[in-house]
Amino acid sequence: MRYIYTMKILRAAIGVFKVLLLFCMICNAGSVVAQGSIISVPTIPGKSLCDLDFPLLVNPTSPAPLIYTSSNESVATISSTGIVHIVGIGTTIITVLQPGNPTTGSATLNITQPSPPRVTIAVDLSSVCLGAPVTFTATVSDFGVPPTYQWQVNGANVGTSSATYVASGITATDAVQCIATIGNCHLTGFSKNITGIIAKPYVTPSISITPSVTGTICLGSNVTFTATPVNGSTSPFYQWKINGTNTGTNAAIFSSNNLINGDVVTCTLAVSGPGCFAPAVVISNSINISAASAAVGTVGITASTNNVIAGMPITFTATSTLPATHYQWKVNGVNVGMDSPTFTSRILKTGDAVTCIILISASCTAALISQPIVMTILPPPAIHITNTFTPNNDGVNDVWDVPDLAYFPDCVVNIYNRYGALVFQSKGYSKAWDGTYKGRQLPVATYYYIINLNSVYNTTRYSGAITIIR
Repeated sequence: MRYIYTMKILRAAIGVFKVLLLFCMICNAGSVVAQGSIISVPTIPGKSLCDLDFPLLVNPTSPAPLIYTSSNESVATISSTGIVHIVGIGTTIITVLQPGNPTTGSATLNITQPSPPRVTIAVDLSSVCLGAPVTFTATVSDFGVPPTYQWQVNGANVGTSSATYVASGITATDAVQCIATIGNCHLTGFSKNITGIIAKPYVTPSISITPSVTGTICLGSNVTFTATPVNGSTSPFYQWKINGTNTGTNAAIFSSNNLINGDVVTCTLAVSGPGCFAPAVVISNSINISAASAAVGTVGITASTNNVIAGMPITFTATSTLPATHYQWKVNGVNVGMDSPTFTSRILKTGDAVTCIILISASCTAALISQPIVMTILPPPAIHITNTFTPNNDGVNDVWDVPDLAYFPDCVVNIYNRYGALVFQSKGYSKAWDGTYKGRQLPVATYYYIINLNSVYNTTRYSGAITIIR
């Protein structure tokens, strides 16, 4: 009994010593808790495993130290400064003590398992040119801490830990996904796959130009160039160039009359608008200009005669200082004759103007036109016809001579006997009748003639009798 009593006294003494020691500590801290102050801890709202550390709010605040404890440190721990750190799922009681203060404060903390982060992704373009970059952007529900990102294409990791991923070469069958992880609680969220990005293939534009004139052109002549594009888009832009210098307008057709020898004409095509083009700017074939100046030449015509009696043939001859390829004769502006350097006529009248147009073989030389020759035609003479002749071969009056018929080369002379039989006929009277028929002398008798002049100047018909005398 005495031993037990002694131990009780010893324990009591130790308790008093602890109280005195605590009191000394408070005194050494330089603060004293007012008697009757109550430690109050506000209710802690429910937290999730992924929440960040947070401070525990205690009332009152005091220079005296506060002592914090957690009943379940597998759920949460609390630092000496009152910062709560979440560890796991469950419930713990946070208690606050203060030396010298007979009251305590406490609050219950519930930690729950959060849902995985919600991850959505969007793409800036649904249709691109093959190989062009496409940007994917991820949006993750807020957990207070930034997640880590893992992008995947067809299940293979790509990109970096970033909310955006830029991909090149995406096709319609590729599946793009983003995985977001909240590191402090090891929660992972998966976005839906984005597929069906249309990757349009590139087409190659081209352009060709053709001139309206091929070969050598004449200086000052107009030439039209036409551009023909292939894969030129719906909004082609044309830039014509001469020797590399811009000219013309934004049109598929370009014309110029100022081209000179050696000029080079090209056209640049720039394509834009919907579609994929590579390259976007192309240059046409080159048209090398060969231009020549006009050759200078003259043409003249001469007449074999003028001031002649009507019906006489007149021949005109054209001469040129340049090689001629074609001739066109004209009388008073009306085409006559053949394609020949000469022209002959028996029907010209006084005042008729004869000219000749010739085409030249030299390039760029226009047709040459001669100066006109104005004709003076004399009226035909009267026809004098004798009515007898003596074909006896004495050298005197042996033929029926009508010299005036020489002016009527188209005349027709018919001579008949008294029975109406034709004994002589000629067209033109270049050889006078000698009184024979088929090489035999005709008898002395009276014969009858009919003369048609067949002339536009004299249409008189002559007839009468002629007697052979021996």
